[in-house]
Amino acid sequence: MTIFTPNPDLALTLVTVGVLLVCAEFLRPGKVLPGVAGSVAILIGITGFSRPVPGGAILVVLALALLLGAATRSRWQSMRFAAVPLMPAGIIWMNPQIQLTTAIVTMVPLSLVLSFLSSTAARARRNKGFSC
Repeated sequence: MTIFTPNPDLALTLVTVGVLLVCAEFLRPGKVLPGVAGSVAILIGITGFSRPVPGGAILVVLALALLLGAATRSRWQSMRFAAVPLMPAGIIWMNPQIQLTTAIVTMVPLSLVLSFLSSTAARARRNKGFSC
């Protein structure tokens, strides 16, 4: 039973907005509203995807792994260029009903934001002083 069965474009947009709101919660800890609203948007958006194709999910996970690898390894910086097109391709393969423009408009900015946040976190961790 699904709570919310919109078109897949709306579901993808809800999941993307939810992830961005959860990222906003990580940037400003203590603010409860972005995290709660993001979690609710992700849960509602996920119910809108019907029978995702596992190959597309594997591409999305691969893109996230490349973004994380580019953030943690200095030699892997060029992997970001491979990860950005993998996100919309994986989403379209995961659910063929999603429009190409919706996948590009939501996933490319999301992958760029995640890339920026992960590289910032890795840089902060590297530059952390060990003074107590």
